[in-house]
Order: sequence, then structure tokens, then C-alpha cells
Amino acid sequence: MVLFLAFCSLLVSILVNGLADNLPASEGRSFLALILPRCQYCGSTRKPFDLSAVVSSLFNSGRCLRCGAPRPFRDLSVEAVLMVAFPMFWLFGRTGALDLFWAGFVLAAFLLFLVIDFEHRYVLGGVVGLAALVLIVTGGLQGYPALLRTLGGGIAGFLIFLFLYLLGGLLGRLFHLGEGIEPLGFGDVILAGLVGVATGWPSVLLAVLFSIILAGVVGLVLLAVSLMRGESPRNVTMAYGPYLMISGLIVCFYGGPFLEWTLNAMTFF
Repeated sequence: MVLFLAFCSLLVSILVNGLADNLPASEGRSFLALILPRCQYCGSTRKPFDLSAVVSSLFNSGRCLRCGAPRPFRDLSVEAVLMVAFPMFWLFGRTGALDLFWAGFVLAAFLLFLVIDFEHRYVLGGVVGLAALVLIVTGGLQGYPALLRTLGGGIAGFLIFLFLYLLGGLLGRLFHLGEGIEPLGFGDVILAGLVGVATGWPSVLLAVLFSIILAGVVGLVLLAVSLMRGESPRNVTMAYGPYLMISGLIVCFYGGPFLEWTLNAMTFF
């Protein structure tokens, strides 16, 4: 079973890398060209023995079979995470088919949106909505209470970040951040809805709180680096989506222990 899940995770990781390569500029591409990984240097669709970053690294020094360019580290990272995580889900108690599907789908989808937002500062609203719909249907298959938690989390995540988006736009105008510069984008609102669907109510509140803390810490580090380089703080920008995705994954898979740690930390302070 472990080997079967590792093989499935390899196929899923190839799909995730292919979609990450192609979705940001998917217009006019066929379905097959959309899901197969593409070389970021020469733009060609990878050959069969070059589809997997792991296989390519083991047998072809990790280079494109057409132009010889090195394989991006992202490809290997996605494959490594998924190939380790899928068997671990089963080994640590997710033995039901629906539970395994939910865990694998959440991890793969969140990795895909994390990579796209990090690399392109772009959120594919339609694809995120489709992923949320799959999770809502999965919640419905788990029973009425699970469906309510799923829907409640999605609505809460969307509304919380909609408020933050509107507030950020208002503050941006008040402090004259510049035209087109917003602390949050509407794509982050859509991602927050997906995080809420995955974590459910009330766990979405913990995911939102942690994403704000995580993004705040990273933002302060970037600001400090910018000041040390003598650059204007106005030039410091960052994609918020990856921190939402990371926070959502932590709460989805480690929500109980993480909540206990958070409460203990708050009690300490």
C-alpha cells in the first residue's frame, strides 16, 4: 500500500508541476499540454522520461532533454513533499478512501496555489473555486455536520478577508501607498475562502490568525532588509497567498496540537 501511494503521489506531483507551469498562461493550450510539465527555459513540453523531476535527477542529471537547462528546485520540492506525505497519511491513520482523497487533494491543491502565487503573484479564481467545490462535496459525503463546518469555514474565511481587503484599500488611500498598491488583493480573499472550506468552522479562525502572524513576521524581516539596503519601504511587496496556504495546511493536519501550543503560548505571555 505504501508503494502504491508513493506511485500515486508521483503522478499527482507531475500533475501539480505541470499545472503550475501552464495555468498562469493557459490560453489556447490543449488539456494534455496544460497538465504536462514544461521547461521554464526553452518552453517545450517535457518528454516522457523527463516528466518526473526525481526520475530526471536520477537518470539525466536533472536537465531538460531538449535544451539541457537544469530542473527548477521547485519541481523536486513538490515531488518530495507529496511522495513523503501520501504514504504518511496512510501510516498515521488515514486508511479510509475518502479520508485519503481529502488529505491528498488538500495538500496537492494548496501546493499548486502556493507555487503559482509565489512565482507569479497571481490567483486563479476559477481553479480555486473548483477546488473549493470538490472539498464541499467531500464534506457533504462525510455527513451533514461536516458539510456545515465546511460551508461555515468557507463563508467565514471569505468574509474575514473581504473585510481586511476593503480595510487595506482604505488605508492604502489614506497613506498614499500609490496607485495599484494594496496590502491585500482580492485573490487573497478567494484563497481565504478555500482555506476556510478546508479547515472548517471554527478552525478557520486559527488559520487566519496564524497566516496574519506568519506574514507579519516575514514582512518585518523584508522591511528590515530593505532598510539596511537603503531602499524605500514602499518598494517592499510580498505575496500573501503562500502564507495562507501554509497556515491552512498546518491547521488542516495539525490543528489540535497547534491550537494547544497557541493557547499555552498565550497563557505564558
